[in-house]
Amino acid sequence: MNQNQFYNFHPDKISVVAMESLIGRSSSLFFYCLLDGHPELISNFVVGEIYLSKLKNNNQIINCVYRTLRDSHFCQTTTYNFPFSISDFSVPFQMYIDEFGISNKNIFIATHYALAVLLKKDISKVKWIILHTHGATEQILKVKADFPNEKLMLSVRDPRASMWAHHKRAENVPIFSGMLASYPKITNYKKVYGSENILYIKHEELHTEYSNVRKNICKFLSIEDNNSFDNATLFNQMWDGSTGSKEKFKRRETSLSTSGLCSSKPDSRFVSDEWKENLGKLDLFIINILGGQQMIRDLNYPEFETKKIFGTYKPLGYIPRLKRVFALFPEKTQNRIIEWYLFLEKNMMFSFMFQSVAHFLAFIVGITRFTRSTYYFKKYLLKYYFDQVIKTKQS
Repeated sequence: MNQNQFYNFHPDKISVVAMESLIGRSSSLFFYCLLDGHPELISNFVVGEIYLSKLKNNNQIINCVYRTLRDSHFCQTTTYNFPFSISDFSVPFQMYIDEFGISNKNIFIATHYALAVLLKKDISKVKWIILHTHGATEQILKVKADFPNEKLMLSVRDPRASMWAHHKRAENVPIFSGMLASYPKITNYKKVYGSENILYIKHEELHTEYSNVRKNICKFLSIEDNNSFDNATLFNQMWDGSTGSKEKFKRRETSLSTSGLCSSKPDSRFVSDEWKENLGKLDLFIINILGGQQMIRDLNYPEFETKKIFGTYKPLGYIPRLKRVFALFPEKTQNRIIEWYLFLEKNMMFSFMFQSVAHFLAFIVGITRFTRSTYYFKKYLLKYYFDQVIKTKQS
């Protein structure tokens, strides 16, 4: 096959834009799906290791890549399964590898080339690969090393609204551990990418000022506005944010949004100020010391104060999660544990202890995430520095 027939998928031509959810509950998956159908973009969600060149056997590589696609975050959180068989996927993937050879970079491009072929995209129009992750800093920086002109889109949200959304979904009890790593990431990403190569997608603006967000995306990526932006899609099928009722994942929610709403279009109802009525001084203090205050200022979110010391948490929201945690115990024991939990939540002294311990754990987990994230950035920046020194000496 002539290399020119791969158009922009040639290793020297294709561009990459990484997309990371900088803070939880920021509509990152929904935003990703709004980009899914655009003719100039091809995308994929990456959680694990993306570089597989150490696997020299072609069948091993194809199996690993296909398994990652089949078990992706999309297929775990929505009603959609990966719609293509491994035999379908292997044909265009192998065609690309046969042409350009096995390397980390080529495997990455071949994966998206195969997806574009299977999704019946016009190969001649695709310009960008979207690498969507949730906190996979190391993977983003590895790709950046192979694609020096890589750009970055960061989905963000008011940290206080994000914290309350986590409470509502009972994803933290009430731990908000990701905050500590989020703000330093912004600073480090600016060093790696340059401010001009970073686009912030605010959850609030996505749902209330979508026409402006569309314009900013098109300008940032130099692509045309397209009616594919009108609705969120997944594998060429409309997606409204619903999770369905997959037994294997035991999800109790019908919507990924904590609002409970489902929509394939941006909707102002996904933006709420409930957190103002429900977060206490302790919550706001923790957010501030974990870097949230600086993020609030830098992203132009309004200041806010409350007279309440403790947050308003709904214990009943955590009961399904508690039942899963203690599922090994007999049902009577589970119910007794929940009774004690409800008692502790209603008692102010115990509630204070409960929240304090939870926030302390958040701080410890946040320190761990911050340390790992900082390590990856330093590793990348040092490597980049030494590579530049070597190139300078060689020239």
